[in-house]
Amino acid sequence: MPAFAVGKAAAGGCDVAQGEWVYDEAARPWYAEEECPYIQPQLTCQAHGRPDTAYQHWRWQPRGCSLPSFNATLMLEMLRGKRMLFVGDSLNRGQYVSLVCLLHRSIPESSKSMETFDSLTVFRAKNYNATIEFYWAPFLAESNSDDAVVHRIADRIVRGTSIEKHAKFWKGADILVFNSYLWWMTGQKMKILQGSFEDKSKDIVEMETEEAYGMVLNAVVKWVENNMNPRNSRVFFVTMSPTHTRSKDWGDDSDGNCYNQTTPIRDLSYWGPGTSKGLMRVIGEVFSTSKVPVGIVNITQLSEYRKDAHTQIYKKQWNPLTPEQIANPKSYADCTHWCLPGLQDTWNELLYSKLSAPTQIPMHPSAMQSLAVAVVALLASAAPFFPVAGAQGGEAAAAFAVGAAPEGCEVGEGEWVYDEAARPWYAEEACPYIPPEMTCQAHGRPDSSYQHWRWQPRGCSLPSFNATVMLEMLRGKRMLFVGDSLLRGQYISLLCLLHRSIPDASKSFETVNSLSIFRAKNYDATIEFYWAPMLAESNSDDGVAHEDRVIRGAAMNKHSNFWKGADVLVFNSYLWWITDSKIQILRGADDDMSKDIVEMESSEAYRLVLHQVTRWVDQNVDPKNARVFFVTASPTHDGCHKQTTPASAADGDAASATTSRRMQQVAGEVLASSPSRVPVGVVNVTAMSVPRRDAHTQTYREQWGTAAAATAATAARQSPEEVAADCTHWCVPGVPDAWNELLYWKLFFPMTIGITPPRKSRSTVAVVVGGGGGEDTWRTEETAKKTTTRVWGTTVSVSVSLRSHFRSLLLLLLVFLFLAVVSVTTKNGDTQHTPPPADDTIAAAIKLQEAAAATLPPSNATDDDGGECDLFDGRWVYDEAAYPLYKESECRVMSEQSACEKYGRTDLRYQHWRWQPHGCDLPRFDAAKFLGKLRDKRLVFVGDSLNRNQWASMVCLIDTGAPELHTTMNSTGSLSTFKIHEYNASVDFYWSPLLVESNSDHPLIHRVTNRIVRAASINKHAVHWTGADVLVFNSFIWWRQHPDIKVLWGSFDKSPAEEGEGDNFAVYKVIGSLRAYELAVRTWADWLEFHVDRTRTKLFFMTMSPTHLRSHDWEEPTTNNTNHNCYGETEPIAASGEGQRRGVVTDDDTAFARAVEAEARRLGERGVAVRLVNVTRLSETRKDAHPSVHRRFWDPVTDEQRRDPSSYADCIHWCLPGVPDVWNQLLYAHFVSLRSHYFSWFLLLLLVLFVVLAVTVTTKNGDGVDDDAENGAGDGECDMSSGRWVYDEEAYPVYKESECRVIWEDLACEKYGRTDLRYQHWRWQPHGCDLPRFNAVKLLENLRDKRLVFVGDSLNRNQWASMVCLIDTGAPQLHTTVNKTRSLMSFKIHEYNTTLDFYWSPLLVESNSDHPRFHRVADRIVRAASINKHAVHWTDADVLVFNSYVWWGSFDNSTTTTEQGDVYKVSKVVSGLRAYELSLRTWADWMEFHVDRTRTKLFFMTMSPTHIRSHDWEEPTTTKNHKCHGETEPIAPDDQLRRGGGGGGSKNTIKFARAVEAETRRLAERGVAVRLVNMTRLSETRKDAHPSVHRRFWDPVSDEQRRNPSSYADCIHWCLPGVPDVWNQLLYAHLVS
Repeated sequence: MPAFAVGKAAAGGCDVAQGEWVYDEAARPWYAEEECPYIQPQLTCQAHGRPDTAYQHWRWQPRGCSLPSFNATLMLEMLRGKRMLFVGDSLNRGQYVSLVCLLHRSIPESSKSMETFDSLTVFRAKNYNATIEFYWAPFLAESNSDDAVVHRIADRIVRGTSIEKHAKFWKGADILVFNSYLWWMTGQKMKILQGSFEDKSKDIVEMETEEAYGMVLNAVVKWVENNMNPRNSRVFFVTMSPTHTRSKDWGDDSDGNCYNQTTPIRDLSYWGPGTSKGLMRVIGEVFSTSKVPVGIVNITQLSEYRKDAHTQIYKKQWNPLTPEQIANPKSYADCTHWCLPGLQDTWNELLYSKLSAPTQIPMHPSAMQSLAVAVVALLASAAPFFPVAGAQGGEAAAAFAVGAAPEGCEVGEGEWVYDEAARPWYAEEACPYIPPEMTCQAHGRPDSSYQHWRWQPRGCSLPSFNATVMLEMLRGKRMLFVGDSLLRGQYISLLCLLHRSIPDASKSFETVNSLSIFRAKNYDATIEFYWAPMLAESNSDDGVAHEDRVIRGAAMNKHSNFWKGADVLVFNSYLWWITDSKIQILRGADDDMSKDIVEMESSEAYRLVLHQVTRWVDQNVDPKNARVFFVTASPTHDGCHKQTTPASAADGDAASATTSRRMQQVAGEVLASSPSRVPVGVVNVTAMSVPRRDAHTQTYREQWGTAAAATAATAARQSPEEVAADCTHWCVPGVPDAWNELLYWKLFFPMTIGITPPRKSRSTVAVVVGGGGGEDTWRTEETAKKTTTRVWGTTVSVSVSLRSHFRSLLLLLLVFLFLAVVSVTTKNGDTQHTPPPADDTIAAAIKLQEAAAATLPPSNATDDDGGECDLFDGRWVYDEAAYPLYKESECRVMSEQSACEKYGRTDLRYQHWRWQPHGCDLPRFDAAKFLGKLRDKRLVFVGDSLNRNQWASMVCLIDTGAPELHTTMNSTGSLSTFKIHEYNASVDFYWSPLLVESNSDHPLIHRVTNRIVRAASINKHAVHWTGADVLVFNSFIWWRQHPDIKVLWGSFDKSPAEEGEGDNFAVYKVIGSLRAYELAVRTWADWLEFHVDRTRTKLFFMTMSPTHLRSHDWEEPTTNNTNHNCYGETEPIAASGEGQRRGVVTDDDTAFARAVEAEARRLGERGVAVRLVNVTRLSETRKDAHPSVHRRFWDPVTDEQRRDPSSYADCIHWCLPGVPDVWNQLLYAHFVSLRSHYFSWFLLLLLVLFVVLAVTVTTKNGDGVDDDAENGAGDGECDMSSGRWVYDEEAYPVYKESECRVIWEDLACEKYGRTDLRYQHWRWQPHGCDLPRFNAVKLLENLRDKRLVFVGDSLNRNQWASMVCLIDTGAPQLHTTVNKTRSLMSFKIHEYNTTLDFYWSPLLVESNSDHPRFHRVADRIVRAASINKHAVHWTDADVLVFNSYVWWGSFDNSTTTTEQGDVYKVSKVVSGLRAYELSLRTWADWMEFHVDRTRTKLFFMTMSPTHIRSHDWEEPTTTKNHKCHGETEPIAPDDQLRRGGGGGGSKNTIKFARAVEAETRRLAERGVAVRLVNMTRLSETRKDAHPSVHRRFWDPVSDEQRRNPSSYADCIHWCLPGVPDVWNQLLYAHLVS
């Protein structure tokens, strides 16, 4: 499949070429004609007077699906570092210009350029290091029309298949887009030049157009095959562009053409006569044969309908028009080319969809959701094979992890939030794996509220647990929990979280002694639990509690033998250590008659064991492909019986939780000081579990020893229930699920969505005790600083270890960089601010204040958040370099009330203040990123003039941040709408100053003295923002203007009540403003609860905006000064000294704030999340930032006011740019956080990855070998057996002969005197792809718990010996053994429980040569119908690799034996070929009836060539045959026709090969797949690679032989390292695919 692509178009799915044109004025065009300076004048229809624009507004809608929306940023990212080249005629140039127009607005002016060099035009995107180019070659081949300017020649001549003149400009392109059609349509035969244009006498022949067209396209295909690498480049061909020269063709009776056509053709069956179906057929035929995939961009049918979209007469005319033409415009109308913007933008949408997302987006939401899940799952499945190196320091990050966990977010610190909608993850009865001691509901627990609490970390959020992602990440892996019953509870919880995503037939669960194993067979994964409560050996290893607990020192081999080979190890050990202050240590073995036992402090014994565990981990775990975790102490709660709610910090009940700080400190010290090269991630469950007194099993579990409990209760005067209550273990579902959420986060998503890391590091002990959650939590301060430098450095060097199929490095890096952007904040300890880069804004500082936790302290409140970053607590820093974010004059939609500079304000310092939170940074607003999140969405600000002030700020931030966008502003009644057309996004403001209905609802005339509200009515307003995706509310200032307010029950249309008027009246009541506010906010909350889509709509409430109406609030009152409010103020209130007298946030104001908090909290409890954005504290100090007198006033200013400016100064609203921009930065931080339900960009980039992974599975990258490709039969696929040998001294051999501990003596050529070692350095290079390099660990992972058996003769043993050496040298640390038992040799890799066997069976069936040593017999006899004697030795194999040839080819005839009863035998001499066919049939029959075709992989190695006649590769002379002796070089490629002797060249050997192919084909028809691995062709040239005389010979060499070395040279087998290593690379490619 193609490079770059992120998926595979579904077979039989959506055909984007079939559909219809839909008029869509909102979404099209993508750009305005005048905005793109690159459009040539012959395409600028509007500039040349075209009166209509409808042709620009049509959108192509495929039938049954939708094209992915063109995304300029993503396209540029895909082109980063690449060269894209369009090659063709003026129509292809039009498409080229269209693409430049679609992209250029996303590139800064200083970073783009366009220039033309003769036939080549180059557009450069410098900041992407990319070029998009067009090359003029209208026939593709050389022609007399090749001049890019002067090419209008009536007598067109094409120079045959000569394309080199042009093609030299095409080399090096990463993406090639060809077209050629228009210039072929002469209506006559084509003239073909046979020779050169320079020849005086030209040999020109005429040829049919279709034939000539096909000839040139075939030449292009051949060039593509020889010059384009499909692994990292793409090739496309754009089909013919139709013309519209006769209106009668589409049913118009007039004698017209495209002139004055303004609508598309509606007949979907229309196909114009100007489009040649014959040439279309040629395109399909030629490109379908290409070995390099050529994507066809079929623009023909969809363009046929667009008679309206041609340039007609509205273009630059190169020649003056004649009077006749002017009188008849249709006579010179251009009905070939197309206006821009217009149809050709759609061509680029099709090209974009093929280039980046060949899987069209289904229109059904459920399908889209499924696709999103699949994308995430595929990302997860890829992640384990991409170890990411750290920055600068070069240390490798943990396996599987997509990044490093920021220290800023401590997931162990937070609170439990009641969330009935989202918890539990599963029902107790739905999980069959929960043991009875954890099934609280089944044992009568009356409440279930303990299941509904969700852990909410402070300052960040855990990613939602995704079972599919988890299982994909565990695919082919082994996850092992090791510890006590509390860890077993977590293990069971994980099984419950996962099992519903696995079909019943594909999962199993079993327990064998101390080991429990859950198998997810369809994922080839196991999740296991091993009982080892003290990790070291102990007398509690059988699960029985012993009063005198004894451990056996630091010995753990008994246990650790079971841990080896795990990919994920999760340890815990705590509970069993705290039963006593001392513990007994056994020196020696358990079975010693005289036991040497000493006592030791429990904490020191704990330290001893943990040190031993870290030492074992260091010696046995590979950090590049395995992860290790330690789960901290689980607290107990004395008196948990009947507890139903978590403890809060206020009630002090959390103190009843019991944990040993000493034990935690020991664990922290050991893990922090461990010199292990393997990082141990700490899963800190302690702090989060401390409040959960309610979640223990209590008495609701299967009880053991109830009578004893009752007796103890009586003695202690307690109820039996209180004594029997289990306050140690936990109900499931419950708290252990949250532990697994933490584990999931640490294992795969350590980059939590959180704030910038605190600038001060924390000490080890403080974090351990306090409950930090980061992976570096247990490290010392110095270590943490070092890690911070590595993780948070601004330069990140990413190295990717490619899994077999996953080759598209660039896009994968793009995705990882994106993930880093959304999750990683650059840690900046510098006190001098540097504006954060745009890509860092999301993660820079996101303080998501959930409603249940939101508070609004009074101005003198202090933070008590333990050092966490509070974005709302900080200081104003003067920053002239980075602020303001925009200039007032640049905002085209600036509000007149906020344009202070325009209305005379001369001091502009108020614009340059930057809000700096303590301990983190506020993200800088990024308009493009914000709009990316807002695509196809509606954001509505609802409230009063201060909310309108913030809306105006948001509009300016977008308008100035993306000035190239097409935006419009409309106002209708109370609703103002700012529309960004390219994103189909709107940012609205709705006037509703009191939220509910009032007599102040008119957007202009609302200043009334007698304010009345309908506190119970909100629908009149709500209908205007019901469908919004984001709602931002505020309402405060209008409530605070009077202490009382009149509340209306009834309608404004009815009269006040009077006695006896019945129902036709309204009731008014004057109540306190606060009470009215509470009623109104309750109405607002009730509406939200029942009308908002809580899965889609984001809700925000902006806290009160402070006013500065009394200067006495920030100045000391004196007798000399009067209150001047904010007038004349030019500086913020100082951070110190005056800090106690700032703003006007009184206790009454705080009461209003608490009313909002109470409703938000109530909504949170009902599953509706409203985030409070606290703008109050940061705005209180900004007395300088109001408009004062510098704004437009709607009423004329009086002379009296002019004399006293402070009397009319506006100290309520804010200048722009200014303080509301900061409010929007806070809103931006929330909005672009990953907690969004719609990961617009995230899913888009993941979609890119999805198609990359799907496409590269079948791409010709050498990592996956097609079955037919090995035989050279792959239809366009890479044939790995076809290639050449390349001398590569740097990369080969794969191992050294001396390094292989188990090398076979008759293959150790270097050991036996061979001095020329060039034979070791040759690398096999297939044509068009690469052979994957052998990776021992990856192969062993695929062979875990499996058996691979080579069955055959000594050449198969040769290959087996090569495989053994490849593994032995590739993973020398593994424990391996070799055993020989008669015909069977076994190489065992103990850590993987894998065996590689060789079984001697040279003729496959039984024969008189079956003895592994004594098999050289002159009279060879086979039992052609008997194979069972051998087959019993490999029946249970998972992989079988057969060969059999050389023993059959050495005799012309063989004797076959058939048994007749028990008395006699019948023997018959038949030809070797016939005997071979009979034996193969027996072998195939056995395969058909005995092999598990769903499990066993079968391979057959083709014949290994011999080099026993030098005349086969040399010209025969009088010299005698020297065989391979003395040969040091492979046969040269030029000698291919005279190569090999016993290879694939002779007719006889080919017959033997066909016999194998025939049987494998017959097996395939019966459902048994046998892959033929063709190693014949590649081995035929290697006459130099045999042992010759350099091997151990089992018989002594005679003097006569010494005088003639060639007489005993071994020219059959192969030296190691050498050719058989390549055979195994081919086999490896199959096995890991």
